[in-house]
Amino acid sequence: VQSQLVGKKVLLIDEVDDTRATLAYCVGELLKFKPEEIAVLVLHNKQKDKDVEFPVEIKRYFSGLDLGDVWIKYPWDADDIEEHTTNERIMLEERAKERT
Repeated sequence: VQSQLVGKKVLLIDEVDDTRATLAYCVGELLKFKPEEIAVLVLHNKQKDKDVEFPVEIKRYFSGLDLGDVWIKYPWDADDIEEHTTNERIMLEERAKERT
């Protein structure tokens, strides 16, 4: 991975900037690979105080929509993680059978 990112421009994309903890962690990990630049794009930015700030290396930040601190239900979110896990296992088993 390092050789693929050294000196490159990286765009980090996430669905929501809520507390910023996940985004800041990802940025920190990416910076270890010495990219030329990292920009951040989020679908939704919750306009509230963040738990952490981005490092100074982040010069460009884009959000599709700025909104208040509301719960966002994305279509890919699982309502019930146990049901989701069971359905995923069944799907993978069916795919494995189709390949044999």
